[in-house]
Amino acid sequence: MEKMSKKIKDSPVVQTAKTNIFFRDFLAFLRLLEKRPLELTQTGTGNLKVKEIRVLGKLFKHDIYHRDEKGEVMFQPRTEDEFRYIMVIRQLAQVMYLVYKRKGKLFLSKNGKGYLNNIDEKTQYEQMILWYFHRANWAYVHPRAEVVEKIQENQEQIWAYLLRASDWIKFSQFAKSLSLVLKLSIKDIYGQEMPESVRWAIESILVENLEELGLVESKKRKSKYGSQRTYLFRPTATGRIIFKKALEPF
Repeated sequence: MEKMSKKIKDSPVVQTAKTNIFFRDFLAFLRLLEKRPLELTQTGTGNLKVKEIRVLGKLFKHDIYHRDEKGEVMFQPRTEDEFRYIMVIRQLAQVMYLVYKRKGKLFLSKNGKGYLNNIDEKTQYEQMILWYFHRANWAYVHPRAEVVEKIQENQEQIWAYLLRASDWIKFSQFAKSLSLVLKLSIKDIYGQEMPESVRWAIESILVENLEELGLVESKKRKSKYGSQRTYLFRPTATGRIIFKKALEPF
């Protein structure tokens, strides 16, 4: 029994659950709701009020703001729609039935209280990821919805491919192959193909988002436009465990 307990404590998933910023912020969001409901705007959008965005900005480990070179906030919050990070956390909490709205406020549900207090962090983390895979809408905050939806629909093929990889994956080759296999296409107003936009959508969803969740790691280098772009990536130890679970019935 003692050996089994030590094995669980040493699990990569346990270690990721302790250190992954997105997961810690997800829990912090729910813990705040456990203390009090969050106020929503009365405009019909159901967005959080600006004062609540500011509270979350101070609470989260992740910096939700755009800052200048001096570290000063460039734009003061006006609407929740400007904060992808908050929107993703809220959508996850919603599809997991951890929260509900009533009379212009967002409350922690009975399921939410059970999630926080009745299961261990390893299970909490795994459940958050699996609900993100199978129930969240990946295109919800992504401008290339048509490509992202097709990627999500075919996620099992992608997880199986990542599990077969024994070393770093060359992202350019991966993106090109995925585009061909899934027939991913983005065209401009003149009907011309925009492969770079497809590549960006794949990088955003399958590298940056998964990296934020602790499931992949990447190597980046500066592009000719000055931005950091992925050229190699691979699943983390935690990613391999989660991708296997994601291939099981949900």
